[in-house]
Amino acid sequence: VMFPLTQPLSNTYVLVRAGQCRADKRGVVSTNPVNKTSIALNGLTALGVRQAENIAAALAPRVEAGADLWLWTSQNIACLETSDLLAYRLALNQSRVVPEYAFLDARGLGAYEGAAWSEVKDKVLAADMRGDDVRPPPGEDGTPNESMADVFVRVRQLLSKTETQYSNADIVFIGPDNYTLAALEASLMARPLSSYAEYPFALGEVREMKPVVVKVRPRPTLPL
Repeated sequence: VMFPLTQPLSNTYVLVRAGQCRADKRGVVSTNPVNKTSIALNGLTALGVRQAENIAAALAPRVEAGADLWLWTSQNIACLETSDLLAYRLALNQSRVVPEYAFLDARGLGAYEGAAWSEVKDKVLAADMRGDDVRPPPGEDGTPNESMADVFVRVRQLLSKTETQYSNADIVFIGPDNYTLAALEASLMARPLSSYAEYPFALGEVREMKPVVVKVRPRPTLPL
């Protein structure tokens, strides 16, 4: 898949941000992939469970209408718990829950790992506005420090993968953070990657994508 899109996608895409996890409730950055299966850090809170129930209610009409629905979920425990609840509420076979091992991971924020979101979010945004390749400062605990260009590579690979595997399906991507989902939506809307901040995803939000297809102007034919 190349952006901007020049032809329609083969599937319908719904982007979902997982329900609130413990790190979200505490307001701290938790993006180290080593900790993504830590229930203590990233397990759903009671509010997160209620948000997952709301996600299930939003997706239910698709199942009732006979959609070929697939849940592609990050291995982040909040996403896995969200997808498990969705599969149960929607009576989906477990084979329709596809764990995604890297492409849907939270954006690694390097030295900001463990910091308060309120103290770093504006710094991250300001750096992103300087350029898609600008990375957060590196940390010392192994947390990746990813630019938005790095995130874009991941989501494009993910979309290419599902476009190859499915046709006429409803694909639900479940991610733990805003950056990954917003980068994908900005790309699907044929907008610059730097516009991702215009597509924020709240915890537990569900959004169907309406991709913009750009018409390619035919090249002029040169006379012989």
